[in-house]
Amino acid sequence: MDPPPDPHVRFLLDLRASSSRLGELELELRASPDPRLRRLALEALVQAASPKNGWTAERRELLERYRKDPSPAVAGPASFVMPP
Repeated sequence: MDPPPDPHVRFLLDLRASSSRLGELELELRASPDPRLRRLALEALVQAASPKNGWTAERRELLERYRKDPSPAVAGPASFVMPP
């Protein structure tokens, strides 16, 4: 039996069904001093930019911010996000 998922991950997965709240989550977590929360903010940004919503200029600017994050746990995954 697998251990229960981290509460933050579970919360993010629940939010995937509600893309309108993903932007709010990203905004709330992006300035966190904890790189794990900034990593979740990055994932919220990626999910918010689903094909239905697209990569707006603002989302692309935010992605660049995550690519320059001082934590490799954030900047590394951000470097692999390739918007169309």
